Amino acid sequence: MINYPKGFNYLIVINNETKLIFYIDYIFGCLCMDYETF
Repeated sequence: MINYPKGFNYLIVINNETKLIFYIDYIFGCLCMDYETF
């Protein structure tokens, strides 16, 4: 798993094909997207 810094609240949505991770950054108030490798 990605170690998010403190202040980050993250919502993980795992797609079996793309392994997408969506996380909400409450510091900047934006919805960000990142990729996770397993």
